Amino acid sequence: MLAGRAILEELILEELILQELILEELILEELTLEELILEELILEELTLEELILEELILQELTLEELILQELILEELILQELTLEELILEELILEELILEELTLEELILEELILEELTLEELILEELTLEELTLEKRY
Repeated sequence: MLAGRAILEELILEELILQELILEELILEELTLEELILEELILEELTLEELILEELILQELTLEELILQELILEELILQELTLEELILEELILEELILEELTLEELILEELILEELTLEELILEELTLEELTLEKRY
């Protein structure tokens, strides 16, 4: 009986040792699992940071593109205004040229009228002189 009891104690001791080893292995595995999870989370965090960084870079590029587009648009608006100003100046210049022509035409017409009037006066003078000469003879 004693031998049976010693065998039973030996089996129980082996069982406890086995359980202790299993428990230690599970603890190690748990730590390893925690480490793996932690590493995965760290990697995911890095990946998340990378994604956030990439998104921010893309947004920054997009922001720069928007700013550039805005600047280009403002420049085009300024150029359009300048173009409108140039067109307006051209129209004003054309109007002035037309007015100048009109002024020249008016002066010319006035001179022509004056010339005609002068001719008429000369003719009248001549006619008067002829009449006077005729009366004398």
